Amino acid sequence: MPWGILAPDTVISQRRQQNLGLAAAVRHFNDRAVPGLGGMWFPMPLLWSVLAVSIAEELARPALPVGNAVEALMMRAAKDGPADRRVRGARKMHGLSDWSFQNLTRRGTYVVQPIRMAMVQPLVALGFVRGSRYGAFRIHDAGRQMLALPVIKECHALLAGWARGDRPHGLADLSKRLSPVAPVPEEVRKLIRARLLDGDDSGATRRRNLVALGTGPSTAQLGSPDPLPGIDPAHWIDLRAGAAFIDLRDAALKVLARIEQVLLQRRDASRPARLSPQEAERETGTQLEELRRIAGAFGARIDAAAEPVSRAFLAQILTLSPERLLQVLAERDGTVVIRRGDHLALGPAAGDPVADDDADAGSQPVNDAAFAPQLFRLYNLHCLATAAGAGQSRMPRCHGAGDRLMHTTLYTLFMPPEGCFGDFGLFCGFTATPQVLGQIRRSFTGEMARPVLAAFIHPTVNAVSDIPGLAWMWMRKDGYNLLHAKVALLGFRRQGGDGYVIRLAVSTGNWTQDPLTDSIDLFWSVDVDSTAADPQDVADLHAAWAMFDWLRARADCSLVERDYDGERPDDRLRSALASLPPTRRTPRFIDSRAQALNAQVVERLGSASKADRLILGSGYFEAEGEDGGVPERLRMALLQRKLLRQDARLDLFLNPQSCQGLAPRAQVLENAGWTMRRAMSDLHGPDARLHAKFALLARGDRQASGRIYLGSGNLSRAGFETAANAGGNLEAGVVVDLPEGLDWHGRKGIRRLLPIQFDDTVAPSALQAGEDFTRPEEPDSPPPVSWLIWHQGMLSAPGDLAVAVLGPDGADLATPCPWPAPAPAIITLAQGGWRLQVIAEGVLVIPPPPEMTVEDVLAGLGSFPEPPDRDRPEDGPEGGEAMADAADAPGAPPATYAIRRMMGLLVRLGETQAGIDPRDWQRWCRELRQNLCAIAAQEQAMLGFFRSAGANPLPVLADPRLCPDGADLALLDAALAAVAAAWNLDDCPSLWIEEAA
Repeated sequence: MPWGILAPDTVISQRRQQNLGLAAAVRHFNDRAVPGLGGMWFPMPLLWSVLAVSIAEELARPALPVGNAVEALMMRAAKDGPADRRVRGARKMHGLSDWSFQNLTRRGTYVVQPIRMAMVQPLVALGFVRGSRYGAFRIHDAGRQMLALPVIKECHALLAGWARGDRPHGLADLSKRLSPVAPVPEEVRKLIRARLLDGDDSGATRRRNLVALGTGPSTAQLGSPDPLPGIDPAHWIDLRAGAAFIDLRDAALKVLARIEQVLLQRRDASRPARLSPQEAERETGTQLEELRRIAGAFGARIDAAAEPVSRAFLAQILTLSPERLLQVLAERDGTVVIRRGDHLALGPAAGDPVADDDADAGSQPVNDAAFAPQLFRLYNLHCLATAAGAGQSRMPRCHGAGDRLMHTTLYTLFMPPEGCFGDFGLFCGFTATPQVLGQIRRSFTGEMARPVLAAFIHPTVNAVSDIPGLAWMWMRKDGYNLLHAKVALLGFRRQGGDGYVIRLAVSTGNWTQDPLTDSIDLFWSVDVDSTAADPQDVADLHAAWAMFDWLRARADCSLVERDYDGERPDDRLRSALASLPPTRRTPRFIDSRAQALNAQVVERLGSASKADRLILGSGYFEAEGEDGGVPERLRMALLQRKLLRQDARLDLFLNPQSCQGLAPRAQVLENAGWTMRRAMSDLHGPDARLHAKFALLARGDRQASGRIYLGSGNLSRAGFETAANAGGNLEAGVVVDLPEGLDWHGRKGIRRLLPIQFDDTVAPSALQAGEDFTRPEEPDSPPPVSWLIWHQGMLSAPGDLAVAVLGPDGADLATPCPWPAPAPAIITLAQGGWRLQVIAEGVLVIPPPPEMTVEDVLAGLGSFPEPPDRDRPEDGPEGGEAMADAADAPGAPPATYAIRRMMGLLVRLGETQAGIDPRDWQRWCRELRQNLCAIAAQEQAMLGFFRSAGANPLPVLADPRLCPDGADLALLDAALAAVAAAWNLDDCPSLWIEEAA
């Protein structure tokens, strides 16, 4: 039952996805500038990945979690050293004691964005692996050369033993020798340099010519139409066009930034946060003029490269009227500034900071005027070639500051327990942002074809309803002032069995970037095995479930109240809760649906002995009044119940610069014996703000004993003293015992759990009211539907309602209406700008799988039903490409004996299929069809053999011996028929006819 301070973590900012629909052009120009480099800028990660992929092959496991584990292990020695941007996980793995392979492969143990994400393209392009996604990589020619080197053979043997569960001698030394800050072994450097610069292909030629320059080209040099010595004219055209295009894109982003600034000012002034195109033109005159100037000055350079996406963007800037151009930019954005009807409005990522996230820190270079900053790979190539040529000691400017320390974070609350994977969960809160919700969903599970999380958030015009796999529950204002409780009730399936674990988590922080950055918040959580549940834990789970039932009655939950692949998303969680034994224990979990928190807190805080200390903390206080407020009223209630001594020590923790109505009543509190103190957390910087709410009733001089309330309710009337059904907020929290042996002083004492200190006080005269609470903008009404349906080229709404949507060209359409294939994943409503998910074939639409290989299929389905960790999409942040194109490879993959390859695929699939839970059968058939159809292009050599032989090998999977008992074989037959058609084998007889005869 852990609880304590939530630590900072990386914010994966959606602002970084503000790509204006230009990601393909960005990728094109990066690849044309420095082919095949991806985000690589120092060579050691290539070595880690080759080792990881080879070990994954030996273990018959997907390479992605193995790559994470190997990289994490190599950070072990470096994470406590000097700050360096080559080092990841110093905060994530601070205090980590279990460095086993099993633990490091767990979801969430290592950083969200490991360095290996930037290695995908170079691993393929330089010939070290083959495949298109990290999770399905296999060793290729250069990889085998590296593994044959004596120094790597030794490393491989140690790591392979570690991965098998052994504790080989020398592992700690290995993590030092292969540390990110250690020099790469000379034989490995030579091999990497040869693959990078030698060779006759165009990619190697371009890289070699750039390295020969020594430095550059710079922005100034790219201004000349004449190539630098050694650079061929075609390459020079691409370099000039790429730099010009990035300048054009950045100028467009400055236009949107100005619109965002104006809209935020309007919102903060309680004015409607929207602009007509005419108003937006007046506000952005300077930025629009600069955008047009860049388009006119650099347009010829962009046109010369003949890249279609950039040319179309350029044409829009040059030809559209200012009003229409601003609308188009908002439509292209869709994250920070959006088009809502005829106006421009704030999008879901508006106001969020551009996060300093680990992926960018690792791939983006230190700024150097000698290299055009628009094309970041130029400087990365310089760093890589320098390191591969003469060791990392010659790279003084290619690395910089690293990260900070951390422990449990907001994301950790959603990460599966060991041996489990996410099934379904519910959570509620006051506010939420897209980037945090997206990472929460990824932390919980990789599945997206059904809702895996249901979010109950206070009604807002900035609903985050477009995250795949996350269902936004459209709340009605009924029975509460603010939906302020922050609670998660999560279900996890055990791997390889029927076991189920339920987690209840309470947070004082919102589902935003604040608890991940400079907001001091608390958490509490408990994991309950459904087959061995403690009665006290069961009471808490039932109490939380009752609160979520209350929320369900006040929300449109239809998106999670329908079947996906034959069952409702919450079936297993509901069944697990129903199977728990009855209990008469009083729940530690409390909420304010029908009774205010203060009465419940007072009832539960007391113990047999009177307390001699009362410690309160809150980030917000009521805004008016001259008495002692909630702190004094709580103290008097405890005195009346004889739970607190009259002479008890009283401490009140707050934000001195922002304590609302407490500032004018501070003298009253001091006269009553209260000491005001600034909150302090060792996990946060000095400027961190207290947001946590807690009340500690304790006793003891050296060691503390007592009970604590922590939860969402601020020390205000609406938050702490009024029930939701009486006009107060819906709040929630827990009252728990302090752990035994907890010292009042010392860094390992109570300060580990609470943001308190007893050294400094704050005088009443130093307190400031700060900004008062501003209620978020709430919609007049929710959308008419919570999802849309696509079927055979037609888009419709549930119940055949006529709903106005924005069509593929941005024009208004009314459902039902034609919508060409492929099915869209998200549709924007014309009224309100709501973004809704789409259902097709009975599941949520997700992007179709890209062209796959046999290895990709086995990596994805081999761990079924657990969803595999997914690589990032191609339009991810620059420098973080996680997908490789076939064109990245230096040559075609070697021909593999077709029958052996096919039989290996079918045997592995059959083994997995035979052990499937019948409840997962429909999903298995769907994913089997999708994945096997996706290999048609990449596996022509294998499939062509069977076409030539006139034999279809697929029917073996329909053998009843390879199917679970009670499975609907018609679903499998239909799936296999669709695959046979995609493979052009539908007219071929079964390969197994004679054997069956």
